[in-house]
Amino acid sequence: MGKFAQRYGLHPLIAAIVICSDAFLVAPETVGTFFGIESVGISAAIAVVITIVVSVILAVACLLIQKYSYKDNWGTAVGKGLIVGVLTAIPTPFPSIITAGSGVVGIVGLVKKSRAKKGTTAKKERPAKAPKKKSK
Repeated sequence: MGKFAQRYGLHPLIAAIVICSDAFLVAPETVGTFFGIESVGISAAIAVVITIVVSVILAVACLLIQKYSYKDNWGTAVGKGLIVGVLTAIPTPFPSIITAGSGVVGIVGLVKKSRAKKGTTAKKERPAKAPKKKSK
């Protein structure tokens, strides 16, 4: 599970921020659809610009947190940042399901790392005793 979590997991902080941001970006459209209102207050062009700006900011934040906090290499951190940016830019709340799943995998990975660092997962072996030499 350790390699799987490192490869596919997101830092839980990023997962929480992306889910909340996605909910805030989609909320006006969802409320408008629910009540049958076409526009809730801002034009579609302004909403798209805001979504793109927020997506870019979250992609950069994800890249940096994955690299320096989750200890991903640069290629993996850039890939995860781009995926987070694209998923945030999609104007529906459904991509948050993917982000939430990756966040759960990330939590598992962080727990495993901390246990491995403390040495609680691996049993400590006692060094083998040297056989006693019989004295004559």
